[in-house]
Amino acid sequence: MKLTKITLALTACLLTVTATPLLAREGGAHPKVIEGVDHNHWLNRLTISGILEAEMTKAEDFSGVDTSDIVLATVELGFDAVINDRVDAHLAFLYEEDDTALEVDEGTITVAMSENSSVVMGQMYLPFGSFETNMISDPLTLELGEIRESALLVSFGGNGFTASVFAYNGDMTEATAEEQVDQFGVSLGFTSEGEGMKYDIGVDYINNIGDSDGLTDAITAGAGGPVIMTEYVGAYIVHAIFHMGSFTIIGEHLATTDPFDPAELAFNGAGAEPTASNIELGFDTSVAGKDATIALGYQATDEAQALGLPESKILAALSINIMEDTALSFEVSQSTDYDIADGGTGEDANAFTLQLAVGF
Repeated sequence: MKLTKITLALTACLLTVTATPLLAREGGAHPKVIEGVDHNHWLNRLTISGILEAEMTKAEDFSGVDTSDIVLATVELGFDAVINDRVDAHLAFLYEEDDTALEVDEGTITVAMSENSSVVMGQMYLPFGSFETNMISDPLTLELGEIRESALLVSFGGNGFTASVFAYNGDMTEATAEEQVDQFGVSLGFTSEGEGMKYDIGVDYINNIGDSDGLTDAITAGAGGPVIMTEYVGAYIVHAIFHMGSFTIIGEHLATTDPFDPAELAFNGAGAEPTASNIELGFDTSVAGKDATIALGYQATDEAQALGLPESKILAALSINIMEDTALSFEVSQSTDYDIADGGTGEDANAFTLQLAVGF
């Protein structure tokens, strides 16, 4: 989870809190060349922003076991500093109760080469996928494809177009290669706005999806699990967001270009070629005089049973901006497991989540 463009994306786009940070989530935006900044005063150079999310959940899993809990789901704290007219620094900390101990989530240095190009180096979420959602829970595309690594990223942009290329040395090493910077990717995007309509489309490629957070955990599961892959497995992801009046449509699809070695990730006895998709419809409205968003979503995966992901998932969400920078959100979902013949249970799981979130 990233904290660069502090966006409180609760169940429907709901409440958006922007703290004007210096590096966008996708890695495609560029810091402006800032002239005339008083660098003698640190208050003029530093922006602090954050999000807190507390959640109450009640769920029934595929085995029919009921659970409920209240957790501090997310604490994110970000610092963005103007070092000089062309250099920015970004630092973000993340804590997730029962999931992520307090850690440095991101740490990057951005150098503006021009108004339309920049170089970024450090630990970041790579520009592979958009993962936008109107829901409280993360989309299945993120579960499969989100990648955080220390990398070198070069970005260009202009006239609505953005392009980024990046390289890094991931957690996985190809059997025929040595430990080196040999993983890379490309991200292309286009944004346009007209009368009553705005859209953002993109396509990304990476030469080793095995470095995604979800896949790395699965491939290296168990003590002494392998960190060497027989062969890198590439992947691509296409994504689009359309805003038309009060409606928002989100679509995203991720697919691998080749199968994994069956010993690393299998499906029905053969090498898995996992995919994930997400489509959502959001509608901005008001509830009791408060800004609100209603959202419906459908998500699906294929050959991802070994990753613990459901075969399909339907969701509905409501988020209300109850006070300034404060959102109350609700989400209900039903997940369907893979069939017994595919290694699953063939059963359904249900979940309800209430979230109270603030941003600053």
